[in-house]
Amino acid sequence: MKLIAITIALTSLVAQEPASLAIRNLRYDAKKATVEFDVASVSAKPIHSWLITVLLGDGTSILTPRNCSAAGHCQASVDFGEDAAANVKPEVRISAVLFEDGTAEGDLRLLQSEIDEAQLRLRALEAWTQNFNTTPPGIAYTSAVMNEREIVELLAAKLTPAQRASMLAQRVRAAQEQARLFPASGERFAPEEAESSLVAIANRTSRFTIVHQEEHEGKLRLVLRNDYEKDIVAFAFIEQQADGRLMRSSNGHAIASGRLEEFNYGPAANPLELACVIFRDGTADGDPAVVQKMRDGWAGRKAEKERILPMVSAAANLPVSERSAAVRKLVDDLQAHPQERPDPDHSIDFVMGEQAERKTVLLDLRNFSLEQTLRDLRE
Repeated sequence: MKLIAITIALTSLVAQEPASLAIRNLRYDAKKATVEFDVASVSAKPIHSWLITVLLGDGTSILTPRNCSAAGHCQASVDFGEDAAANVKPEVRISAVLFEDGTAEGDLRLLQSEIDEAQLRLRALEAWTQNFNTTPPGIAYTSAVMNEREIVELLAAKLTPAQRASMLAQRVRAAQEQARLFPASGERFAPEEAESSLVAIANRTSRFTIVHQEEHEGKLRLVLRNDYEKDIVAFAFIEQQADGRLMRSSNGHAIASGRLEEFNYGPAANPLELACVIFRDGTADGDPAVVQKMRDGWAGRKAEKERILPMVSAAANLPVSERSAAVRKLVDDLQAHPQERPDPDHSIDFVMGEQAERKTVLLDLRNFSLEQTLRDLRE
């Protein structure tokens, strides 16, 4: 790769580690939320590729030679939400450099991660060109691969089969270029994370498959695949803790047959159990006791919605001048008299479902309009 040296002095905003590259002519346009700069080699060794990190507040962007011109001019968006509008200048860091002889310097873990992601993305795309609906064997479903799948599915939904094939071919070519910039070598720059360091998971379901797990910043991230012939609408994990069992469930949307689902479990240091799944038709698979706990919780939420809905509806029908006082009274009533005397036949999970729904309504009343709260209750 040929990088043109530019003689203007370095800006103080740039951290120069490693020292084989230099960042010059750094310019920040706050109005457009963009940063521009030039990359120049100052190494006696030929450089094959590099990684540059652009930071602004909590936002981060990773650039490679593909994001820059052949002459080494780079432009990147730093539209990271509120941070872009703040009175803060971006920071540009040279994170890692890969030389033509296969050696490297800088953040070797970040470099190895980029190499692994480039190769995985290419393998996945090549497999999807052969069979778009297949799940390629041996592919680690990292965030990059999952993001690529979401992109191609979104694009493919609007294309004919011929157009989809052309789109995939184009993305394969782009992935090949990235893989050439970050080729796999016989020696890793950073050690692989030992699989044994991840949390052990016992799967009580028969066909909800855990295809990948990884730890990122102390949190467990899972990729699951629905190998049933029915859509999954909810699933639950059980974590064994010293003071009992913690259940974490997800029922935000349906997971179609054959589809992958990314689930960020959060911190987990104890053995886990993928306890159950519940299908769109109401049937379930897995631990019957956990299935019942989930159904009881849903029933409690439904009952509390039906109890609160008339109160919110009555407040929403009042003249505008009277609504603020009505909302304050409704909040006070829900906090002071949250429910009628509980039915002794109801399980603790039913009661917890009622409490969870009540908290949701209280948050809505404090943060949103009566109309929005009413719409949420009617969903």
